Amino acid sequence: MAIQSESYETQDMIDFISDEFESISADDPDNYCIVIEDENIYITKGYADTYPCVVAHTDTVHEIQSDMTVFDDGITMFAMNMRKGLQMGIGGDDKVGIYIALEALRNNDYIKVAFFRDEEMGCLGSMDADMRFFKDVEFVLQCDRQGYKDFVTEIYGVVLSDRAFSNAISGILEKYGKVETTKGGMTDVYQLCLNGLEVCSANISCGYYRPHCDDEIIIIEDVFRTRDLVDEIVKSISGTVWRNSLKSKSRYPKSYREEELPGKFENGYFNKKGNWVEFSSSKSSEKEYPSSSQEENPFNSKGEPLGLMCLCEQCDGIDLMYDANEDADWCFSCGEYTNKYNNYQER
Repeated sequence: MAIQSESYETQDMIDFISDEFESISADDPDNYCIVIEDENIYITKGYADTYPCVVAHTDTVHEIQSDMTVFDDGITMFAMNMRKGLQMGIGGDDKVGIYIALEALRNNDYIKVAFFRDEEMGCLGSMDADMRFFKDVEFVLQCDRQGYKDFVTEIYGVVLSDRAFSNAISGILEKYGKVETTKGGMTDVYQLCLNGLEVCSANISCGYYRPHCDDEIIIIEDVFRTRDLVDEIVKSISGTVWRNSLKSKSRYPKSYREEELPGKFENGYFNKKGNWVEFSSSKSSEKEYPSSSQEENPFNSKGEPLGLMCLCEQCDGIDLMYDANEDADWCFSCGEYTNKYNNYQER
């Protein structure tokens, strides 16, 4: 957890994952394959016709600081800048996901894992993913959600998995206290579905709390239980390709570059940091503008720039409408009010 990684500044995390791969594969290097392409990492372990798959992302929203100390009391983990005497974000989103993906790699005889760059800037890495890597996967799991109980099977109208998949793992979810929800937020499995992923996928709450905030914490038991859940799912249902029969029912079948979605605009979108990013055909030409300095930002009915409040505190949803009578945003993904207005900094 002490490796710092910020969007567009992920090389230290890439190096860490590469080192972990070398350690895991040391006893039988011919049984493993790693490809690093455009700062995305693709790893295959074992020889099989099909593979279970776990993914994570390498960036966090937190700025890299010169001083970071991680504290672990056996129950929680958090980070401090000791020079300033202030708590700082530990980056459980998505360092916890990276840990669980590496554990899945370590503990299974055959599996694929992938690590994507710059998810926090709008799933840029998974948007450019090499989809050939996923042609022989059975299902895809990601641990990139705050809290513990959620097992997300739909995001912004995109159906990630079908009833057959849900039925196959329902007993495992009950055992670990997980509950299926369709109130998901932006993450890589969502983007992979937009890219054309044909198999079932899910995003799982994994034990970090108050993400994107300086007072972020990690509950260690929740992390370990989610790790064990992923391992049990992989071992229980692998060997079958779980094709998503409901993929055609998704309401928003195209990516941000192809279609304007709720909360998106003609020339770009607000990323998870609340910054404006212009659409571009290549990473190198993307331009990002802090919302506070963007003079022509869209405004809501309170006269406040959307760039500062574009996320639902419950699901990270972007499809929000301000209701003056309730003084709250209505989230179309959740179907309910999100009551902490301007909640990006508070969630």
